[in-house]
Amino acid sequence: MKNVSALIDTYRYLLKILLKNAPAIVILVFGLSILFGLLAPFGVFVNSDLFNLGLKVAQGEVGFGALIPFLVLFVVAALAPGLIDLFVDGFAEARSQLVLRSAFRGEMLQKLKKMKYEHLENEASMEIIDKAYSRAENAARHLFPMYVFYSISSVVGAMGSLYIIVSIKWWLIIPILIPFILETILASRSTFNIYVELESYWKQEKEYAILQNILQERDYIRENWLNQASDYLVETYKSRFNARNRTYEKFFFKNLRKVFLSSNISRFAVLGNILLLLFIYIRGEVSVGLFISASLMIFNSLYNQLGGSVFIFKWGHYHANFFNYYRRYFELSDDIEGEAASMPERFDIEFRDVWFRYPGTDRDILKGISFVINDGEKVSIVGQNGEGKSTMVKLLLGLFAPDRGEILVGGKPLARFSLEQRIRLFGTVFQDFSRFNITLEENVVIGDLSGTGTKAKDRFESALKRAGLEEV
Repeated sequence: MKNVSALIDTYRYLLKILLKNAPAIVILVFGLSILFGLLAPFGVFVNSDLFNLGLKVAQGEVGFGALIPFLVLFVVAALAPGLIDLFVDGFAEARSQLVLRSAFRGEMLQKLKKMKYEHLENEASMEIIDKAYSRAENAARHLFPMYVFYSISSVVGAMGSLYIIVSIKWWLIIPILIPFILETILASRSTFNIYVELESYWKQEKEYAILQNILQERDYIRENWLNQASDYLVETYKSRFNARNRTYEKFFFKNLRKVFLSSNISRFAVLGNILLLLFIYIRGEVSVGLFISASLMIFNSLYNQLGGSVFIFKWGHYHANFFNYYRRYFELSDDIEGEAASMPERFDIEFRDVWFRYPGTDRDILKGISFVINDGEKVSIVGQNGEGKSTMVKLLLGLFAPDRGEILVGGKPLARFSLEQRIRLFGTVFQDFSRFNITLEENVVIGDLSGTGTKAKDRFESALKRAGLEEV
């Protein structure tokens, strides 16, 4: 019940977004799912009548013209599934993904503005952030429209197909449903779960992806060229890739025997069901057309429809659990709001007996650091790598809080200033800063919290002049 509840909550959230931004897509997907499901039993009736009438045409009992309406219906029944699939896979899925991606990333960026910086340097938090960004979108793509379309069409198709079976002989439904129920029970007890297993490979996947990006990003390509590191990188890439594949292969073959029976009971049952139909046909209780059409239905689609009707409950909750990383992302703690009513225009900076070590480590980076930088004073802090220079800047920005001691700005504790106030007070460019793939003006204006438009453009030109770059 917990899994079903998680699945329902996830769908409630997804459909709320989609109904707000693309209601027509949601309505069409549900409508086409029902139509797609009806096409299977409809095709059985059309094929049955077409076979029977074709025999009469061959025997000269009726003219060929009597076949034309059924041929048209046959063509419609044959082409419609492909057209519906094309719409759902080619348009509805892409449109839904764009809507959900825009909503997800928009909300995530808004959250990122308020999130404590320490989460960005914490492995556990970064795992949540990474999966919220990558897995949530992929999970949403599976859940809608893919799983919705497949499940609804399967339920409708299975009901229609079972109705046809019952109309032939009611007891035929028993040898059809018993293997399906048995297979479903065995499958639910199986320990094989590819989604759970792949989840355990997250760190391996991350290393693989990082190595893959080395071959794609410009800065990495430049460093590769300068260091002539191609051979080493290729060998590293191949070894990690092969190690990951070998691990997966061992897992797959170990579990193959466990899932073979639970996945193939219905396939063995198909033969028995068709033999029962043949027995009924030989007794003259069904027409040749209905026998052939019903046999093809059982052989090709019936068990797939039955399996699809429970598919969303069998696998959907795993994607709902992946989507849960998106929810956990918003549970990460936010930065302090701050209580300072105003910001000083001129101020001193004081570190007073500041101690700090990064979360999850046992080494103090700063040990009782105390100093004062007076207003207007220019100070250069020099030291070896790892001695805490960047750490002091991060503390000054409020990205981390000191373990002991305090930092004063204009005589007020830094903790009293909100994140936005601290950003206005201090302008920072780290050595590994990011250049966004936008224009120079847009890169500079990113740091302007006053907004966009003419005001931002004036501030951009002013910033260039102050930096001596007005000729750029």
